[in-house]
Amino acid sequence: MTLSGVKTESAPAFISRQVVRSRYLFVDLAPPTRTAFAVTCAGREECTPDYRIRRDGFQYHAIEHILSGNWELQTGGKSYELEAGSIFAYGPETAYLLRALPSRQRPVKHFLDFSGIEAQARLSDSGLADGRPRTLIQTRWIRDIFDQLLDCGHYPPATQRTMSRLLAELLLLQVREDARLTASDESGSYGTFTRCREFIGENFRSLRSVDEAARGCHIDPAYLSRLFKRHATETPYEFLTRLKMEHAAANLLRGNGLVKAAALDVGFEDPYHFSRVFKHHFGFAPRNFVQRVQRKTSGPRRPV
Repeated sequence: MTLSGVKTESAPAFISRQVVRSRYLFVDLAPPTRTAFAVTCAGREECTPDYRIRRDGFQYHAIEHILSGNWELQTGGKSYELEAGSIFAYGPETAYLLRALPSRQRPVKHFLDFSGIEAQARLSDSGLADGRPRTLIQTRWIRDIFDQLLDCGHYPPATQRTMSRLLAELLLLQVREDARLTASDESGSYGTFTRCREFIGENFRSLRSVDEAARGCHIDPAYLSRLFKRHATETPYEFLTRLKMEHAAANLLRGNGLVKAAALDVGFEDPYHFSRVFKHHFGFAPRNFVQRVQRKTSGPRRPV
């Protein structure tokens, strides 16, 4: 078994073997003693259904972010149920138990480990140092930062250290600002907006209308429109249409089938209706759009 190219037997001892699929970034597991703040490692782990880990302390400061599944965290004499969007921290003095609970969703999580003489202060500033888990509102931001952290593995070691440190600082700052948003008067409204936007983003191919999207979000269509008016620069219809058309355009440019197939893939049973919407969005009918892009990308170069 390998862990993203790291053999299990040669991986650090703290890496759990209760992992089905994983992706890791190992930056520096033994940074210099006087380092101010440095990332040691990060990862994304799809865990086994019976995942369970107990620690009475950890050598680094750490943050864990739940991506999917149901979990239980026991720490500080209390028990917490975690779900997608939950985030918590622990460190050298933290005793905790984390285990996956029965769920139809796979138990998947991110983690970030860091150290340095400023690590505890950075964690305290983020609002996570008390050990209690929080539920994030802006989960997409956190996921994106973790993805970028793991992509640091493509760079030379010196760049990995610098880039991972900056991204970790950004993540802690985002967690802090998310807490402020939660405490503000608009937190409920923005949280609902974020939840709806993510639902549409994950299901746009099958959604046929804004009304259907609102039902899936368990809110009224008029309220969905008000949320987008307050927190976005486009209407729910424009957002849904943009996702559908961009996905269809990408399929057409890859040569994945005819216009009818591209239309069906994003929920349009009538290819003529799809073509009208596509033309309104891009300014060209699907076939003309593809031909125009192909001419631009494959034609002879002209002198500037």
